Amino acid sequence: MPSFRAGHGHNEEKQRLAGDIQNVMALEVPLPSPPHNVPLAGFSPVRHWDGTGKGLSASILKIELRTAAAIVIVAVDTLFLDEEFQVQLESRLSSNISLVLMASHTHFAPALARSVDALGGVDDGYYEAVLDCIANAIQSEAASRPVAMECFTTPTDLTINRRREGFFVDYGKLRRGQVDFGKGISMAENPTGMVDPNLRCIAFSDSGGSPVACIWSLAAHAVFEDAYHAVSPEFPGRVRAFLKQRFGPDFVSIFMPGLAGSAIPRSSAKPFSQMTNKERLLRCLPFHHAIRPLDPAGYEDWVSRLGDLIAEPLLSLDYRPVTGMKAHYRRCRSQPIFWDRRREGMCLDLSVIRLGDEVEIVTSNGELLGEWKVVFDQVPVRCGMRIVSGYAAGACLYVPPASEIRRGGYEVARFRAAFGLDGEFVEAIDLQVITAFQQLLAET
Repeated sequence: MPSFRAGHGHNEEKQRLAGDIQNVMALEVPLPSPPHNVPLAGFSPVRHWDGTGKGLSASILKIELRTAAAIVIVAVDTLFLDEEFQVQLESRLSSNISLVLMASHTHFAPALARSVDALGGVDDGYYEAVLDCIANAIQSEAASRPVAMECFTTPTDLTINRRREGFFVDYGKLRRGQVDFGKGISMAENPTGMVDPNLRCIAFSDSGGSPVACIWSLAAHAVFEDAYHAVSPEFPGRVRAFLKQRFGPDFVSIFMPGLAGSAIPRSSAKPFSQMTNKERLLRCLPFHHAIRPLDPAGYEDWVSRLGDLIAEPLLSLDYRPVTGMKAHYRRCRSQPIFWDRRREGMCLDLSVIRLGDEVEIVTSNGELLGEWKVVFDQVPVRCGMRIVSGYAAGACLYVPPASEIRRGGYEVARFRAAFGLDGEFVEAIDLQVITAFQQLLAET
């Protein structure tokens, strides 16, 4: 097995690509069935699959250029995808393909990132089967077609910040006879906290005007499935099924989680009368702040509202056509943003795809907090609409701006042990991140 470290560079020949779009292939492939009792990534202590649940898949959009090169976007139902997974997948593909990999960040799927095995170890058989499944689909003879592109942005009230400041008691320590009472950041709903509330969508239509695929982004964690030991694509999969009902079974949706590191669905809470006794107790504890258990019926309604916001503009033609059938692609790496004692410098791997004259998609590894929105909004948009999303392949960690590092909380400090990290964020993190974004966008 080759060694992977977050500081080495990408292949130079794949850093830039530009050309006229010839055809687009959109395809969704079911992921292989994992072995029984496989760990589900995303929980500490680790949970194991009980054999229930279904629906994990990889959604693929292959943009074929007249130069015979292609840009391929793959959205995979899993928690994280790291650099090793990307390198292994690229080794199975032809050299004319530039690859952008996205994880849906569902916590109810087997791990595909060996670098964060503390959150659930990788099953080697499943790992290899998923790699082969995706590689075979990308290089398949599935039909590609000319498409028209459209885009729209819709403000929503569907998300909420989950970093709440206040006084709290550490009840875990209290059970061990220690008293820890103070002010800090809890993982709980914060209606006044920063989120990116906008739904953004790029749609692809065939020659008859029928939608065949879309790329959509909404900043929210996919972590609220009721059946804690089942596999599930979570709300990205439920929206996927909703759109198939509207546009047909072959419709393909690519989900990008956006700035979801500190955002969750703003769905209705479970009524007190329907809570378990444990849930009621936790709600009544003084100075205890936590995310409220969601009402399953309310969550389904939330998903339907989200699906309608994507589908209705496509049905009513209430969108902006994307003109100029060109595609540009580039990727680069930032200076280190986190120094780990074992992995040394951990960086952001950034990519940008520009489609026509109206759209650009910027992707980054890591869980970018919603508080980055204020910073990123200062970078001028050359195109009409910009999607910025974390959870692309690369080093796996939360990425908070300096303002949030000063405040602390799970996404700043407490996540490190669960992610197997032992180190610190660099002091100049804002400068490192914004410089990399500016360089990426200015040189494309």
